Parts: sequence; structure tokens; C-alpha cells
Amino acid sequence: GFRDVLKGAAKAFVKTVAGHIANI
Repeated sequence: GFRDVLKGAAKAFVKTVAGHIANI
């Protein structure tokens, strides 16, 4: 459903942000 898509996008966003922070 729409909520699942939102959850997936949020997870991917957090993963990306965490990756950027780890690279610094």
C-alpha cells in the first residue's frame, strides 16, 4: 500500500543520510 511505499522511502532516505555521515 501507499504506507508501505512511504516506509520504504523513509528507510532508504535514512540509510543514505547515515551513509553520508559515516563518510565524513
